[in-house]
Amino acid sequence: MHVAEVEQALTAWWGMAEEDAHAFWNAVERSQTLRPTVLRANLALVSDPVAMARFVRQSCTPFTVLQTLEDLVQEGQLSGPRATRMQTCLHARIDPSGQWRTR
Repeated sequence: MHVAEVEQALTAWWGMAEEDAHAFWNAVERSQTLRPTVLRANLALVSDPVAMARFVRQSCTPFTVLQTLEDLVQEGQLSGPRATRMQTCLHARIDPSGQWRTR
């Protein structure tokens, strides 16, 4: 897995700023809690950039991503203000039914 590919997928599909995508992924890599660890393990299985984008878009539900952010804050891997900024970006990508908006 290439960090740049993960961060690019986070930026493209979740609308995160590059610095936030980098911070999110660094926090996931350091995390010892369940959701971030599972996300990291699943992304490690994807090697192709197109498949990475597809995985991030289709397999990471909005609820799971938002909960992962909360886990990272609780664990001290992300600051509250940075996580709030990320949540704001994510909420802009979530439709009223709680699914990712289609492009």
